Amino acid sequence: MVFLASGEDPNFGKYSQNLRAAVRSMITAQNSATGYLGNSMYHHGFGMLGLSEVYGVLDEDTLWGDFDNASRRSIGEALELAVRCAVTAQKNNSWGGWRYSPSQNDSDTSVAGAVLMGLFAARNAGVKVPDECIDKAVDYFRKIAKRRCLMSTGSP
Repeated sequence: MVFLASGEDPNFGKYSQNLRAAVRSMITAQNSATGYLGNSMYHHGFGMLGLSEVYGVLDEDTLWGDFDNASRRSIGEALELAVRCAVTAQKNNSWGGWRYSPSQNDSDTSVAGAVLMGLFAARNAGVKVPDECIDKAVDYFRKIAKRRCLMSTGSP
């Protein structure tokens, strides 16, 4: 994301190979059954954000080249799997947010924020993200903000 933000092109130029290697690494490390990126939902959220940023600008014909890998998926396929993982993890969470593991039932605002930003980026990239998922996450943040506000004023 830093390379892209600084104007580097993933198809041409000094760092194009590095960008493609990073995208290949993310896709091959993704759990192909669950769509889980990384080893925490925090990483998963930023992984979705990164894939969303490069989706549509990277020429996928150059992404894999001669790599013969069973984990070979398009960026779009990897992103759709990642969104599905986030949606499923949220459905299993009684708070409507996310914690470090997709199976945890409690929630954390920094993790939930990372996942929500990844979902917004995926939606902006054209991947279907259910409205109810976004609504549930926003509601989670509203409840947490209200709770913290009440706690800071000493109200029950």
